[in-house]
Amino acid sequence: MTAYVIAQIQISDPEVYQQYSESFMPTFASFKGEVTVVGDSFDTLEGKWDGGRTVILKFPDKAEALRWCDLPEYQEIIQLRFKGANANIILAEGFIPPTE
Repeated sequence: MTAYVIAQIQISDPEVYQQYSESFMPTFASFKGEVTVVGDSFDTLEGKWDGGRTVILKFPDKAEALRWCDLPEYQEIIQLRFKGANANIILAEGFIPPTE
């Protein structure tokens, strides 16, 4: 089942976060994932959106997403994100409509 990594990111040090961003794609490229959303502003349709950067990554399944997250090379560069931003990140599986 398709899985999504969804992140809300508050960037506190743009220079350090930029280093993370530049290092991100080489770790991500060898996985079967897709960057579907990267944005800093949105139209809020209901409720309150906390703002910041929103990122949505799509993977063929939860196992592939976790394999990428656990990659030693990614764990190394993630330290840059920890220094340059605060984030809320979830892993969610896609929706399969019920059959009748």
